[in-house]
Amino acid sequence: DLHSFPTRRSSDLSLIEDYDSVCPKLLHQYHDRFIHPANCKVIITGGYHETDIHQLSTLLSDAARHAGETGAVQFTPTPIQPSAERLVEASAGFDTVQAAVRVGATMPTSDHRDQPLIRLVASILGGYFGSRLMSNVRETHGYTYDIHGTMYNVPFGNAYVIKTETSTRYAHDTVRQIHAEMRRLATEPISTDELQNVRNYMTGHASRRYEWNFNLPQVLMNLLAAQRTFDDLLEEYHQLHRATPEEIMDVAVHYFAPERFTNCIVR
Repeated sequence: DLHSFPTRRSSDLSLIEDYDSVCPKLLHQYHDRFIHPANCKVIITGGYHETDIHQLSTLLSDAARHAGETGAVQFTPTPIQPSAERLVEASAGFDTVQAAVRVGATMPTSDHRDQPLIRLVASILGGYFGSRLMSNVRETHGYTYDIHGTMYNVPFGNAYVIKTETSTRYAHDTVRQIHAEMRRLATEPISTDELQNVRNYMTGHASRRYEWNFNLPQVLMNLLAAQRTFDDLLEEYHQLHRATPEEIMDVAVHYFAPERFTNCIVR
């Protein structure tokens, strides 16, 4: 039952008054410490010459000397503690007709051995137009126009968040339907046809990401942040095409159990 989850109200959330404390001096201090040339990497793809590289290298070196090394911050992992609350509800303070629904949980880091299968299950659940959530919440129940899940990849820990907007009267049932699809992934083997459709989608999506020079900087940035290589991407491709329905169910049990997720409804 959704209402059996511990609930936190909007009084614990950030208030608009918190933004009033932001001032130019505070922004300058933050910029000097975190947006520092010593922490930068430059990625160049496409048509360029040695003179371009020399100019960029000189510019970055001059900027680092001007800024000084004392202000640079070396980033270290920050322990991530999942919220104990499983249902968070916030009100706009006036009558609304729509509610924003977010359902999310922490996930293993990008170099974790289960990541390829986690991404596969995330795609089956809510990663493309024919996903389980689109079929259930949009097509069957008509609660929303769009519902999808996004994997947020950050250097020291990832998160998966399902997003949608729906009528306020359907908000709680939308969360219930999301949970139902999670449980179905863990208890019912995926069909051969659906699995092949998802594989085709993920392969085509990856091909579009790597097909031209201007796409590569973002790909390289993601790999650098996660300390991964193109060999890792190739291995993920092979794991995607080797995955079995039983492995998918096992990953769903471990990482996509509704009890792991925090459910947020704002209206």
